[in-house]
Amino acid sequence: MENAARVGNHIKQCLNAEFLPLPCVGIVDGMGINYALELVNNKETRTPISPDVKAELLEKIFGNSIYARIIGRHGNRLHVGPPCTTTIEEADKALDIIKPLVKSSNLFAGSKSVGMSRFIDKLNLVSQAIPRPLGFRAVPSASLKPKIHLIASLAPVRLTTTGVDASI
Repeated sequence: MENAARVGNHIKQCLNAEFLPLPCVGIVDGMGINYALELVNNKETRTPISPDVKAELLEKIFGNSIYARIIGRHGNRLHVGPPCTTTIEEADKALDIIKPLVKSSNLFAGSKSVGMSRFIDKLNLVSQAIPRPLGFRAVPSASLKPKIHLIASLAPVRLTTTGVDASI
């Protein structure tokens, strides 16, 4: 519990200091070790990002060996919820990977979109192993919507459309 509280406070400070000033982050909220960034097109009106932008961002995060989730009422909340055993150094590494992806100006400036179907096509690559230099493993949503979880694991896994195959 002490570690989760310490790492959670550190994550909260980092999100407020480094992510909240970004023009595409409306608010940062959460508690304990679980936090979320509201991803918006316009910080003043808090217009949610489009599904295509979500898919592109998730593809970039996923491509950097981090599996996160974007959910919420408007489908624009990027959740950061590592395991309670995560160290501050591991949390910093994950946030250092996520920040430039969220910050990417072309992502929110109407750049070329990959679309949801391309993201789902990537999820359907059943036999491709996922590298996880930070010790996180992917657990896809059963509905194949772009939802992401950070779960501690050192074992290699394969992403499938029905879950995770840990038998490799």
